[in-house]
Amino acid sequence: MTLLAIETATDIAGAALLDHGSLRASLAFRPQRDVCQRLLPRIQEMMGEAGVSIEKVAAIAVGRGPGSFTGIRIGVSIAKGMALALGVPLFGVSTLAACAYPALGSGGIACALIPAHGDELYAGLFRAGETLEPIEEDVLTASDLIARLAHLGERVTFAPVAAQARAVLPLKELNVEHSFLPAEITWHLATWVGRLAAARLEAGEAGDGIGLAPVYLRPSQAELQADGTP
Repeated sequence: MTLLAIETATDIAGAALLDHGSLRASLAFRPQRDVCQRLLPRIQEMMGEAGVSIEKVAAIAVGRGPGSFTGIRIGVSIAKGMALALGVPLFGVSTLAACAYPALGSGGIACALIPAHGDELYAGLFRAGETLEPIEEDVLTASDLIARLAHLGERVTFAPVAAQARAVLPLKELNVEHSFLPAEITWHLATWVGRLAAARLEAGEAGDGIGLAPVYLRPSQAELQADGTP
């Protein structure tokens, strides 16, 4: 059962082909402003090199955010179009959960971080046992995030997708053991999106359907400025 996963919520766009959760092929690139033009041809090239025809795809998965507003909209739109054209299930996966996926089984708290605006972060907190158990996803200042983690009082594995996400953390205020996953996780987000979706597919879930909505967690900067928010 072949699943195609797409992730475009960060500054690295990617796609992956999985067969029963096992990676068959993947791609990742920095699209700058042309992800819409470059992603589909790159997916077609990846599938051709893997010897997989589009008719063999049994499900589509997509990172639904949070992250780049434009990137999320493009990725979700492409995934919806492909799922509708192929008549296959569509699964939306939290981009923060995909960031935290490499911490699976580590115990304690997995804390996924994506830069938002200023010192704000998109933060996803998960208990990292045999599965990722969601605790919360929110937009937090770095100080508020550290305060919440200190209150939980458990070991933390951070999964930042950018150096600036790590740089703003006041780690001296964190009184629990902590470590960081390598920054290279960002290049594999589509694979983690695919594995999270494949587990749901194999568990018999029907998917989210064409009604799948992006998750932004905060208004865009343009909307904030229109409201007079600096």
